[in-house]
Amino acid sequence: MAKTLESNTLAFAAIRPAKSARSKDAKIDREKKGADMEVEPIYAIAGAALALALALALTTGGTIAYFIVKAGRERQRELFEKFAHRLGAEIGTSLFEGVYLKGREDGIEYRIFIVAGNQYSPPDLRIEFGDRLPYILTIQEKGLNSRLENAVGFGRGETIESGVEEMDEKFSIRTSDPERAKRYLTDPEVSGAFSRISRKAQIRFRGDYAEIIIPLDSKKGSLQMVHASENIDFDEVEYLLREGISLLGKMRE
Repeated sequence: MAKTLESNTLAFAAIRPAKSARSKDAKIDREKKGADMEVEPIYAIAGAALALALALALTTGGTIAYFIVKAGRERQRELFEKFAHRLGAEIGTSLFEGVYLKGREDGIEYRIFIVAGNQYSPPDLRIEFGDRLPYILTIQEKGLNSRLENAVGFGRGETIESGVEEMDEKFSIRTSDPERAKRYLTDPEVSGAFSRISRKAQIRFRGDYAEIIIPLDSKKGSLQMVHASENIDFDEVEYLLREGISLLGKMRE
């Protein structure tokens, strides 16, 4: 019996330190988890605050940008309305072109609008003539694009030379009716109009329609369209419009 009691006492003494060690480990784990639980809310609060600040910044920035664009559109409309009255044209608004003018003169339809620029190119004002050309005629300034199109056969029609030295040096010409195109381009009024327009803007015949592109000086950034509108020389735009209408009128003769 004494031996049994002694054995039990020794066994209990051996188990007790193990239980004590486990209790100590459990206490450490509880303290660590408690510390983690205290840190996690701090990170959660910081993350939420950062997200809120970012959302406010984006909302504020978006609101400011919206009002800047709105002010630019209103100023552009004000200037275009005066010009529309002067030309006897209509004014309208579209999603892609913003404010534009639409008119018809000597049987030729036209639209005038601004194309927004980017970091590589400034905005420009375009006079787009809506009537389809009586035959395919592509005329663009010589450069990489025209060389590539000719090399791979893009574009419609046959590549020709007009017979006017100044024009052939500057422009690449393709047409579906070489005989009519040469007759048209060698007309002194036509070649003269091309020369006058080219000194102030870029003129392009795009197969079945034509356009005049007028570069605009402008600052970069959100106020770009405001500056672009303010820098339009409407006397020059009207002059180029009349020249373009004259060109297309001659093509129909």
